[in-house]
Amino acid sequence: MEIDHFFKTIISGSTNVLYTNRNDRRGRWLIRKKGITQPIVTRIWRKAVKTVMPSIVIDIGMNYGEIVLSTNYPKHVEIVGIEANQGLEPYITKSINEHPNREQMNVIYAFASNENLTNTKFYVDLDFSGISSGTLNQAKNQKEAIVKNVKIDSLFAQKELKAERVLFKIDIEGHEANALKGMERLLKESAGSIGIIEFDNRYLQNAGTIIDEFMELLGRYFSVYHPRRNRIIKFSTVNLQTLKSYFKKSYFHANLLLTTKEEYVSKLGYQITEYPSQ
Repeated sequence: MEIDHFFKTIISGSTNVLYTNRNDRRGRWLIRKKGITQPIVTRIWRKAVKTVMPSIVIDIGMNYGEIVLSTNYPKHVEIVGIEANQGLEPYITKSINEHPNREQMNVIYAFASNENLTNTKFYVDLDFSGISSGTLNQAKNQKEAIVKNVKIDSLFAQKELKAERVLFKIDIEGHEANALKGMERLLKESAGSIGIIEFDNRYLQNAGTIIDEFMELLGRYFSVYHPRRNRIIKFSTVNLQTLKSYFKKSYFHANLLLTTKEEYVSKLGYQITEYPSQ
């Protein structure tokens, strides 16, 4: 993708801007949608900022930054973006430079994982940046790049966490398990966390994730929910069979809402129902 085809969009529902590449199909999609391609995720993110009042915000797989840049934050919040596609850097930087919280934002161009490494293969999709991945897909128009891995916990190694409230998003095309493993100290020691992850069991399989182990990881740390337009579904049991039964599919793509403190979800103001019902 060329880096000189900037298009400026005002993110719907805010005064913040988003610069995208018009030569990228995902960039054009964001232009058409006024920066909101995932309205449910964006709505929950904005509500969580206001109600949970996080002190640490982490967007893992930020792409152009349309989620993390969609709202404003109090002055004390530490804001971190993680993006492995270095080609998006000019657009992200230009957007951040016009954001009111720009002095609080730190973007790391790396692939989030469970260890820090310097030489990792990453595959940039030349047609649609949003599906760039750590997994090679022969059917896609991908370009191999060498990137570094970053363990999220290493970014906060010197920080006392017990009073911190964490808001996060993870969308890295099937590699979400390792990203979560790389932030276990943050999950264990902080006052509480709430986040949204992409869950696609086909992507997870292609990335080499053992899904039963991943489900055990989710159940160990979180209450797990599926956010819908006007309500949130809480899964009473956290395993793949429950999700397959709920979505009525063997393979499915969804955003899951995770929290270490259920009161954080209650604060969002949605009706919460349980599945399966008790």
